[in-house]
Amino acid sequence: MAERMKVYLTEPITREVQELLGRQVDLVVETEAISKDRLLQRVADIDILFNKTDMSPVDCEVMEAAPRLCYIARH
Repeated sequence: MAERMKVYLTEPITREVQELLGRQVDLVVETEAISKDRLLQRVADIDILFNKTDMSPVDCEVMEAAPRLCYIARH
């Protein structure tokens, strides 16, 4: 069986959408404001990053800390 993709949301989205997404992937959802240091730690093993606000900018440092990262989106 193939390994499930790991998806990271920097902020919650609607409960229904989170539940639907969670059926397809391993989902990690932040519930509090995230610092740059925490973001760098969290992205180490994710495949997809959904970033909601500019409070957690995704820059070169973040991308370099995420070797598995294949997709970044704003939600």
